[in-house]
Amino acid sequence: MSWRHRFLIGAGGLALSATPILWASAQTSETGFEAFLDLSQTLRVSDNSENVSYPSGTSTFAQTDLTFGISSQTRAEKFDLRIGGAAQFGYFADDGGTGTDFENPFASLSYEREASNSRLSFSANVIQKDASSVILDSDFDSSDLTVDSGKRNYISAKAGFETGIDGPLGFSVDAGLRKRTYSDTTDPSLTDNKRETIDAAMRFQVSPVLELKALTGYDLYTAEDAADTERKRVYFGAGFAYDATPSLSFSGRLTQDMIDRSETVNGTRTTNSVDEASLRLGAQQELANGNLSADLTSRAESTGRRNTFTLGREMELRSGALGFHLGVTDSEDTDARAIAGLSYEQELPAGRFIADLTQTALTDTNDSEILRTQLSMNYQHEINASSSLGARFTYADVNSLTAGTADTERASLSVSYNYALTQDWNMQTGFEHSYANESGSDATRANTVFLGLERRFSLRN
Repeated sequence: MSWRHRFLIGAGGLALSATPILWASAQTSETGFEAFLDLSQTLRVSDNSENVSYPSGTSTFAQTDLTFGISSQTRAEKFDLRIGGAAQFGYFADDGGTGTDFENPFASLSYEREASNSRLSFSANVIQKDASSVILDSDFDSSDLTVDSGKRNYISAKAGFETGIDGPLGFSVDAGLRKRTYSDTTDPSLTDNKRETIDAAMRFQVSPVLELKALTGYDLYTAEDAADTERKRVYFGAGFAYDATPSLSFSGRLTQDMIDRSETVNGTRTTNSVDEASLRLGAQQELANGNLSADLTSRAESTGRRNTFTLGREMELRSGALGFHLGVTDSEDTDARAIAGLSYEQELPAGRFIADLTQTALTDTNDSEILRTQLSMNYQHEINASSSLGARFTYADVNSLTAGTADTERASLSVSYNYALTQDWNMQTGFEHSYANESGSDATRANTVFLGLERRFSLRN
């Protein structure tokens, strides 16, 4: 008997897999307690269940998705815990036989507490996935899109505390941890790494229209690669926010950044240091149906300085909202390049359409200049009171602007039909397509059709 290791439920990030998510993870705004179990049983047929460049044939298997959760909300506190995973049994063409397994668990925890003049928050996620699949956060790079055998392990945690929220003097501190580890992979670019951050600010409300801040922070990245790479950034500085008129505001920050990048090459440990200022200035004009904004950033990096200027517009529509920005960015090693962003939401007579596009130019963990693009589109259409159609498209791309990083892209498309069989049971059927490509490697494509039932078992108080 061959053993299969598949994981098809994600938590704590954007999943490029087109696997349908049963229930929204956002907690209800109502106070109370809920314990629940989400159950989904589907039959799936895939022409590339392993997401490899040259699949062996068609796989047919049953999949059981389970998520257990506890949530509690009062006027002052919110708590949410979720644990789950997926089990599969059936015929897998790449192994030439049947197999079964339950692996790749996930767990997420979040807690928030608000008092009259302070706020405390904490969140943590632990996820294990096949290296052929991906979960993206806002800081993804090319290694997150790389297709490989083996496993990816994600650990992330965030904590924040703020006091003096409504007073003339306030303090805030935010800490974060993000760790990625890999097992049984073959790509040398997939190396274990960890990032730790802490940011603190002291706020001074000088007048009703002027706020000043003292800023400091620490950012440490370490990788267990051949060079034992370590990159550290320490900064301190000041910021301000000024309301020139009831509709016009300005903001900015100026910091001194000290960056050290250390590597071991041929047995010799070397450190390259940068000690330069970083600047950000912004302006926002409130309009009758939204706002107009401008932002200028000049940021010190280990590879030099990156400058970015953007103009943005946000507006309220009759049945939705639209936001977009256009800009230009350049660095010491790259030419000027246009960047763009879009956020669009439209309520339709029988549904909703949402689209989001973000583009960011930055220096990645390998000290390579990259352009990172992420696009998602969602469409929901209610046919009648008991049935609906849904479609989702996601795309992520890392384009290398300098040598050292491979161009990598991932895309997925899913179309599904949902029907409420009873008040508790839903039927779902649909089609999924996924695509992955990395420069220098063969592309992978997979097509899957599925049919299943889903239900939530819930206990409320």
